[in-house]
Amino acid sequence: MLSRPQPGLHAPGHVVSRSRSGQIRQPSCREAGGVGVGRRRGLTLLPAFALLRRQGVTSRAASKHSKQDTWKRRKNSELYRELEADSAQAAPVRLLQKPEVLAPAGGWPQLRAAVRAGADAVYFGLDVGLNARARAANFTTDELPEVMDFLHSHGVKAYVTLNVLVFDHELFDPLDSGRPGSGTAVQALQVVGDTNVDALIVQDVGLALACRELCPHVPVHASTQMSITSASGALFANELLGAERVVLGRELSLEEIAAVARDAPNVEIEVFVHGALCVSYSGQCFSSEAWGGRSANRGQCAQACRLPYGLIKDGELVDLGDATRYLLSPQDLMALEYVPALIDAGAGCFKIEGRLKGEEYVSLTTAAYRRAIDRAWDGDSSKPQGPGSELLETPEVTRAALAQVFARGQDEENDGLSPGFLEGPRHQRLVRGLAPKHRGVLVGRVRAVQATTSSFALELAPGAVAVPLRPGAGIFFDSVEFKGDDAVLGGKISKLRLPKGGAVESSQGLEKGAIIFVRVDFQGATAQERRRRLGSEVKPGDMVWRNKDEALEERARMITLSHPGTKGSLSRQIRRPPSEATAKRSLELEPGSSEVVDTLSRLVVPTLPPFRQQKTSFMQSELPVPRLTVLCRNPEQAAAVLALPRGLVYELQLDFLEANGLQESVAAARAATQRVAVCLPRVIKPNEDRLWQFYRRLQTDALLVRGSGALYQMLSLGESDQGYEGPEVIGDFSLNAANAVSAGFYLGLPGLERLTPTHDLSAMQICQMAKRLGPERAGRLEVVAHQHLPIFHTEHCVFARFLSKGNDFTDCGHPCERSSLHLRDSNGKDHKVLADMGCRNTVFNAKAQSAAMDLAAFAAAGVGFLRLELVDEPAESVATLVKRYHAAARGRLSADKLWGFVAQLTDSNGRCQGVDRGSLDDASIERSQGHAVQCKRALDKLGILGALMMPAGGRQVACKNALDKAISNALNAVDDLAVTGAAGLSPKGTGPVSPKGAGTGSPRAQGSRKGRETDAAEDMSAMGLSVQRISTAKAAESSSDTAEMAAEPPEQDQHEGEEELPAESGSGDEFDVAEEELLHEDHLR
Repeated sequence: MLSRPQPGLHAPGHVVSRSRSGQIRQPSCREAGGVGVGRRRGLTLLPAFALLRRQGVTSRAASKHSKQDTWKRRKNSELYRELEADSAQAAPVRLLQKPEVLAPAGGWPQLRAAVRAGADAVYFGLDVGLNARARAANFTTDELPEVMDFLHSHGVKAYVTLNVLVFDHELFDPLDSGRPGSGTAVQALQVVGDTNVDALIVQDVGLALACRELCPHVPVHASTQMSITSASGALFANELLGAERVVLGRELSLEEIAAVARDAPNVEIEVFVHGALCVSYSGQCFSSEAWGGRSANRGQCAQACRLPYGLIKDGELVDLGDATRYLLSPQDLMALEYVPALIDAGAGCFKIEGRLKGEEYVSLTTAAYRRAIDRAWDGDSSKPQGPGSELLETPEVTRAALAQVFARGQDEENDGLSPGFLEGPRHQRLVRGLAPKHRGVLVGRVRAVQATTSSFALELAPGAVAVPLRPGAGIFFDSVEFKGDDAVLGGKISKLRLPKGGAVESSQGLEKGAIIFVRVDFQGATAQERRRRLGSEVKPGDMVWRNKDEALEERARMITLSHPGTKGSLSRQIRRPPSEATAKRSLELEPGSSEVVDTLSRLVVPTLPPFRQQKTSFMQSELPVPRLTVLCRNPEQAAAVLALPRGLVYELQLDFLEANGLQESVAAARAATQRVAVCLPRVIKPNEDRLWQFYRRLQTDALLVRGSGALYQMLSLGESDQGYEGPEVIGDFSLNAANAVSAGFYLGLPGLERLTPTHDLSAMQICQMAKRLGPERAGRLEVVAHQHLPIFHTEHCVFARFLSKGNDFTDCGHPCERSSLHLRDSNGKDHKVLADMGCRNTVFNAKAQSAAMDLAAFAAAGVGFLRLELVDEPAESVATLVKRYHAAARGRLSADKLWGFVAQLTDSNGRCQGVDRGSLDDASIERSQGHAVQCKRALDKLGILGALMMPAGGRQVACKNALDKAISNALNAVDDLAVTGAAGLSPKGTGPVSPKGAGTGSPRAQGSRKGRETDAAEDMSAMGLSVQRISTAKAAESSSDTAEMAAEPPEQDQHEGEEELPAESGSGDEFDVAEEELLHEDHLR
C-alpha cells in the first residue's frame, strides 16, 4: 500500500506529527474542505489522484480542440498533441478574503517601513544563518519577542524564513548523531515555537518534518526554493509535509497560477509580484556552489547570472553587438498592473522580494501593492488593466518611482521593470543583456565633453522621465563597464548650470529638450585623474542615468574570521585518536602563542606510534563495491555504453532532453538485455502534467524523477489495494535531500528505490548521511561520481533570445534543434547549454566534476550506487571513461590516473575544459563542522577554551574532571567521522590527492606547508584524519556556528595537487592489458 511515511528525527525517515493535545494527527493542515477524502491506512487519497486518472483517459479527439492547438508549434509536436490539456476547464478559484501584502524586512528600518506602508505580513530571517538572505542584517533570536510584539500590536503577521537546505549537524546533536536537540536548526525551531510566530517559510524537507514534531502549532509555508510549479507539487508539500501555503515559482504565467489554484483548492497560493528575478528556478541553481564555493541553497548566492558571457554557436564566438554581454541577467519583476488578474487567478498572498534592500524600497513597493489590491478588491477587478492604469498607479507611488528606487537592466527603451513570466515567456524582453545592475532612470545623452573642466553638456532624451537634477544627485554613464566594486560608474553632480533661454523650477526637473552642464566630482581622485577619467570614459553619444544612490557604490558584507591563536583557531587544531584517554589537572598558557596549540594538541591528541604505523589503504577488499550507472544525453553516447561488455554497467539512464530518439535507445537497451531507466524533466508545469503517460508507456525498468510534483504523480498512479504497483522510482539530486531526515523520508516512500543526495553536499557530508541512514538505506543512495554540474536551470531560453527574434516556442523557429550553444565566461571556459522539450534551458559547468578521490570513502560509507553523467563528452571517449571509473571503484586503477584521464577530455568543440572536485570538495568551512566545530562545542560548553585565553599568571585553566569530559565529547565527535577519515578523504584546498597517500601526511597528500606541522597533525594523518584548514573562499557559506571560527588560509599552492599528476595520465593509452583483463574477468564473473 502507498502508506504515508512517518518520518522523524530520532530515526531518519520516521517523523510523527502531534497536535497540541499530543495526539497523532494526519499531516494535512487543511483537512477540512475535502482534502481528507478516501483514507487508506493513513494515506489521504487526494482528489487530485482522481484528476490524474481522469486526465489519463482523455481521448485524443478531446485534445484536438484544446486552446489554439499550440501543440502544433512544439518541438515535439506529436508528443505534445497527447499532452494538451482539455478545453473544458473547471471553474476558477474564488478567494474568500482579500489577498495579503507580504513585505520583506532585512532589519528594523525596513520592518517599520513595511508596517507604515500597510503590509499585512512581513517576512524576515534570524541571525542563526538558516535563511536565503544570509547577507541581510536579520534579527537576533533575542530580538524576536520584541519584533513579534511590535508587529502584532499593529495587526501585522510575522513569517520567519528558514528557507535553506539544512545539514545533518544542524538537525542532530553534533556530539550524538542520533539525538536531536542541539543542532542550530532545532534550536531555531524551539525559539520559534516559544513565540507567536505566524508561520515558518521552509525549503528543506527534513526541517519541515522537524517543525511538525517540535512546533506543530506553527504553520509551515513551502518556500519558492522548493521549486513548486504545479498542483501536484503543491499537494506534495501540503499532504506529505504539512505545508498550508506554497510559494510558487516565479516562472509561472497567470494561466498556470490559476491552474495550480484550481487543482489544489485547499492549498494557499503565494506569488512574487515585485523584485529581483533569478534566471534559474529557485532551489535549482548550483552556479555559486560550482564556482564560488557558496551555495544559493544556503543563502549565499554569488549572482553568477549577473556576470558577462560570450555566446558560442557551433564552436564560434557570436558577435552580438551593442555591448550585449549579460546574457543571463533578467530585468526585475513588477506585477502592479496584473493585480486584478492575479486575484482572479486565486493568488492569496502577494510577495515583494527585497530583504537586502533599503527602507525606501520597502516603503514604496508595499504602498504600491497595498493601494492596488485595495482598489482592485473593492472595485471592478474584471476590468482589464494595463501599464500606467490610473486605477493602480497613484500620485504617491508611480512606475517611475519604483524604477528609480530599484530596477535592473535599464536601457533606452526599458525601465528595468517587466512582468516576468506572467504573460508567459517573453525572451526578447526579459533579458536585455546590456547591464546587470541598477542604473536609475534615463535622463538623456552627453552632447559634448570638456575634459579640462571636468564638465559635459547633457541633452534630455525624448522619452526621459522628468526627474530632479540638483547638486548632490548621482549620475551614471552608460559607457562605463561593470568591472567590479572598484569600477567608476559615475559620480555626484557638484554644479548645475543652464544655458541662456533655459528654464527650471527650483529643483523639480528640467523642461523637455533643455541642455544642462554638470560637473562630476569623482571622490578620492586628483584633478588630473578626474580629467583623464572624464575624457576617456565619457564621450558624445553616451547615455546618462539619474541614480538615486549618491555614493554610487555597492558594499559587500565581509565575514571576518578570527586570526590564528584565537579561540577559533585553537579549537580547529584539537584532535585525538578514537580510543585514548588523557588527563591534566591544570595549566597556564600565554594567549596567542604557539605553546597554546602545541600543549592542547599533546593533551587531546597524544603521540601514538601504533597509529603512525597504520597507513590507510586505498581500497579495502572487504568493502562492498558500488554498482555503476551511466546517464547519457544523446543516442550516440547511449550506443557507446551499450557496446561495452555486459555487466560493466548496472543501469543505462537516458536523459534526452528533447525526447528525440528516446524510444529507439530504449529498444536498443532492451535488445541488449541492459537494464534501462528514463529521466523525467526537472520542471513540470500545469500544461505538461501528463508527461507520465509518455514515459510510462516506454515500459523501462525505472523512472528517474526530479521534482516533487512528478514524484507525487508517480506515487499516486502506482497506488492500489495490493500495494504500490507503479514503476520503480529513482529520486534525483533536484529533490534536494540534504540531510538524513530528508533522505529517510524519500527512501520511505513506496516505490522509491534509490535517491541521489543534493549537489550541495560535500563528499564527507554524503558519507555522514550514509552512516546515519544505516546500511540498508545507505545502499540505496546513488551518488554522482562524474558530471558537469547543472549550474542553471532556466525558463528563459538563450536559443530563442539570441538566435531568433521570437519570444517563445510558437515563433522562435526552434534554433535549439539546429545549433549547439555554449556560454563562455571571463575565464575562457565554455559551458554547454541544452534545451528540453518544454524549452527550458540547462547550463552545464564546463569543468567536469569527478569523485575520483572519493570513491573509497563512498564504498566505506556503504553507498550502493555510483552514477556517471555525460553531457558534452564525445561518444568515442565514453567507453574508456566508463571502464576507468569501473576499475577505480574496484581499486584496480589509481585515482590520480583516473583524474588525469578526465582532465584531458575534450568537449564537443574539441576544447579541454579541465576537472575539479566541485561541490564534492569538502568545503573546509563544512569539514570543520565535522571535526573542529564539534570539538569546539564540546570544549566551549565547559568554558575551557575561554579559560585558556586568560593572560599568563591568571587563572588555572580547568580541573581534571572538566577536561576529561570535554576530551570524551571531542572523542565522540571524531568517532562519528571515522568511516570518512579511514577512507582517505583528501583535505580541502589541495586539489587532486593521490589516494595511496591520502591522509598519510605525505607532501603528496597535503601539499607543501610553509609552517611546521604539529605532532598532533601527524598523528591524525596517520589515522587518515588530516588537520583541517578553513578556506576564506568558502567562508561566505558558513553558518552562524562556523562563522566564529578561525580561518587560517591554506599556505600551499592550490594547484599543487594538479601538478603532481603523472605526465602520461591523461593520454588514455596507458590503460594497460592487465587492467583490461581484470575488467574482462569481472564481466565473466
